[in-house]
Amino acid sequence: MTPRQYLMAAGLAVSAALALWGDKRLADDSVDAPLPSARAVAAPAAPPPLAAPVAEQAAPAAAPVVPFTVLDKALSNNTWEVFLANGNNTYVIHENSTVDYTYRIDSIQPPALQLTYLPMNTVQHLDIGAAQ
Repeated sequence: MTPRQYLMAAGLAVSAALALWGDKRLADDSVDAPLPSARAVAAPAAPPPLAAPVAEQAAPAAAPVVPFTVLDKALSNNTWEVFLANGNNTYVIHENSTVDYTYRIDSIQPPALQLTYLPMNTVQHLDIGAAQ
């Protein structure tokens, strides 16, 4: 065996011995401090805790961004029709119609369309361009 291997074995033996027969004293959590005398001046009382700051109310959840893309609009019999797309779906909407049970079309007055996000009853606007 080389000297390095002897040192490694000795270190291993010492580590094992400490693990098995190491510090066997009982843990003493008491503090060995002198007791205060009767004439000792009491420490000043801690200041009262400050009032907890009023938690800010969480901002109300906002309706999601309007998911529709305006394709076109047309005036037919004095009533506006707006052609919207959402993903692979295309919609022809009129006033007072409902889209996917989620949006109600309140009014169509170019350049804006007013709709309500029904789950939160939130009014939103969508730019549809000026009347032609």
